[in-house]
Amino acid sequence: MDILGVYSVDFGSNCGAEINGIRYAVVMSERNKKDGTFLVAPLTSKKSGVKYKGGITIVMKDYLLNPTYEKSFIKVRKMKEIDRKRIRGPKRFDLNEVDKAKLIECMKDVFTFIKNTVIETNIMQENEKTNINRIEELKGSEETA
Repeated sequence: MDILGVYSVDFGSNCGAEINGIRYAVVMSERNKKDGTFLVAPLTSKKSGVKYKGGITIVMKDYLLNPTYEKSFIKVRKMKEIDRKRIRGPKRFDLNEVDKAKLIECMKDVFTFIKNTVIETNIMQENEKTNINRIEELKGSEETA
């Protein structure tokens, strides 16, 4: 399975608001070597006028010649671990670079700890650069004195 590749997946019968049936899904992780499972984020048709959260909208004409729906929504919040046996057939398509970038940003929003960690890391790196510059300035002023 290719990460960020889109495959047809049989989600089977599930409970409540869980995703059911056969639908496209984006592979979100490498296959676990121990048990052969991996994470996928399901796609759903995007109806106009309905607000969706926890994912991104993609234009299906960018990927399929005759899509059933103009747009689909990648439901990152409904990501699920599946076994390879749930995949139905070959990869259908790869996300384009624009949609890959949108999906990565969405992951940071859905999983806020990632976003917060990135922000904290950037702050720490900036502080470290500032401290190094200050030390170099002080060394320079000592040498000229």
